[in-house]
Amino acid sequence: MAINFNPKNHQMWTPYKSSGIKTADGQITVAGQPGAVVGFYAYSGGTNALTVELKNGSGGTTLIKETVPASAANPVFRSFPFPGVMFSVDVYLDITSAGGAEVIVFYYD
Repeated sequence: MAINFNPKNHQMWTPYKSSGIKTADGQITVAGQPGAVVGFYAYSGGTNALTVELKNGSGGTTLIKETVPASAANPVFRSFPFPGVMFSVDVYLDITSAGGAEVIVFYYD
């Protein structure tokens, strides 16, 4: 039986936590709680490019940065080998887009 991958429903088959669909900047883990990012899904909305930054705290260092082209047909999925990218403060998502963007972050806390 093949697995039908749909990032919006990924909790059905993966042990990681999910941020749910994010369309704006915000905390992924509880503020002050370290975590590890094991992947993310990003969709630009088709009209505007999207920049995804995952920071070590809301004002901290950017540890992951990806620019997603403006294409409705090409969402981006990135995964990182276990144990993932470690965040010592907390995981904060910074989205730069003119609209229509969706991001889901997969993580441990």
